[in-house]
Amino acid sequence: MVIAQLRQYVVLDGGLIITSCNIHDIGEKAKGKGGDTLYIDKTIMGDFEEYLRFRRYYQSLDSFSFHALHRAFLLQYARKNPAVFPFEARCIMSDLATNFSMEVLVFEAIERWDYVLYALEQYHDRGNEKILVQTLRHQIEPLNFLARELPGFGDAIWTADIFSWAHQFLVNHEGQWIEQKSAA
Repeated sequence: MVIAQLRQYVVLDGGLIITSCNIHDIGEKAKGKGGDTLYIDKTIMGDFEEYLRFRRYYQSLDSFSFHALHRAFLLQYARKNPAVFPFEARCIMSDLATNFSMEVLVFEAIERWDYVLYALEQYHDRGNEKILVQTLRHQIEPLNFLARELPGFGDAIWTADIFSWAHQFLVNHEGQWIEQKSAA
């Protein structure tokens, strides 16, 4: 839906973004936990370990298929381009950041917007204020950045009205449910 909403503002490689969305958690699932790492627990070394698990999982593919998936997987890290990643991966991330900068931002927007939508669903369906407070606390500033840098995101998705509501929700719950990193 995000890609469809943004296409009126910017030309996108939808295939790259959708492939990335479909495989970006493979490294997390391959470690046996079956899903996402909590946002507060994400680290550069954790990202690198996920990358290594991704490679182990897909490296037996033919080179054409592996390259396409490798590129799509690295889209999520392209803006950061962590120094701990191998040279080949860093070159791919650099190319993505330069030549597919909008796709890099769209992936990040989808990831962050999905965090907020899940938290909103929990708040709406279950009255869970805690998850919404904790999610908004970490996502408002990055979403504001994306609204400034990604054409259409602030017009179609992270609108001024939504930001204002989210900001006020946080103000109303200031100091509540301060999260802590998990014990690894």
